[in-house]
Formats: sequence, structure tokens, C-alpha cells
Amino acid sequence: MIGAISEWSVHPWILGNVGRWMSFYNYTLKSFGIDTMIMLGNCPVSYEHSIPEIVYENYLDLTTALEAHPNTNIVALCADGTHSPVDLGSYTHPAEDVLYIVGSDYGEVNHTVLDNFNNVDHVNIEGTLTQPLWGHVALAIAFWDRKRKG
Repeated sequence: MIGAISEWSVHPWILGNVGRWMSFYNYTLKSFGIDTMIMLGNCPVSYEHSIPEIVYENYLDLTTALEAHPNTNIVALCADGTHSPVDLGSYTHPAEDVLYIVGSDYGEVNHTVLDNFNNVDHVNIEGTLTQPLWGHVALAIAFWDRKRKG
């Protein structure tokens, strides 16, 4: 299993376009052969816009999602560099059984929760960013890097 976890930001403009918003994630995952999408929070999951090749899961919070996948490697994608001793360019991706985590589209991953798990790699997406990336963009960068490194 190779998957992604995202905490969805529930804004009025997303609620009116859930299918379109999901398509950003759907086609990013499908393009790189990623098979699992885990959505956190009280998000409006729109399964009519799902893709058959992707398994969708929804959990209220990150702790519950990670506890449901106890033997899985966790890669926390960060853009601020403060929690990330490893840059993506030099990172060796796990071969399988891995979940890549991005925070909400306006924030970082929840490092407080991740500190309670011992199978977590904090990986920095290099750049001169002053704000975090959109979640699906951060995932696309990481999945491209994973594919290029084989």
C-alpha cells in the first residue's frame, strides 16, 4: 500500500465544489499509481467523484488514522524545514507500506501527534517558501521524487 493522508480544509468555496476539490487529489494519486487516500476531519467525502483504482478512507483525526495502519511507514511532508532533518532530494523512500502526510492546505502537519509514533520520517520539500504548499501539490512533488528515484 502506498497512500496519502490529508486534512481537508472545509471552507465554503470547497463545500460547493467537493467533486472538483477531490479531483485535485484523485488525479495526482492516479498519475503516480498511489492506491490509498485517507481524508481527515469532518470532510464532505464525495464518493461519486472517486476513482475505482483508489481506496478511500475517512477518519476524524490523525491519531485514529495512524492507529488503523500500525505497521505502516509514515512520511510527513513539511515545507518549513523546522521539523525536517532530511530534504526530499536526499531522502530514500520506503518501498511499500507507506503513507505520505500533508497538513491542511493552509498549514503544516500535526507534529504533536506524529511525535507519539516511532515510524515517522519528517521530510522537507526544499524551496524558499513563506507559506505551506497546497496539499495535492506537495504530494505531487513527493510522488514525482519517489518515481524518479525508482
